[in-house]
Amino acid sequence: MTRETFINKQSEAEKQIRQHCISFGLIYAVWLAMLIAIPCLLAFAYCSFYFHTKFVARAVIAGELIFCVLAILVANHFYKRNVLRWVRYALKCPSCRRSLVFLLRWQVEEIAEGRCPHCQETIVDS
Repeated sequence: MTRETFINKQSEAEKQIRQHCISFGLIYAVWLAMLIAIPCLLAFAYCSFYFHTKFVARAVIAGELIFCVLAILVANHFYKRNVLRWVRYALKCPSCRRSLVFLLRWQVEEIAEGRCPHCQETIVDS
């Protein structure tokens, strides 16, 4: 493939990934927030039983725990969906099948020379 067609395919793949994938940072933030919240809520639940608080407080804590677990399950679903979409949309090297989108600076220099940054096979005709 020529350099121009490769650049066009690479930019189109990056555009598709940006349009159809949620940021992995957002998913990791939800995981982190819920993994911090769950132990705190469990401690509150223990204290509510220890100090014999009213049923309403216990129900609120139980509801918040259920929300945290559901948020983690939804984040897992979106993570798996993002990974599958990344694999589908990403431009791949024909020989090693590794992704050639969103590369680091030294990898872009390898691509500019016409080689795959992972396996050093020629992918772009000069």
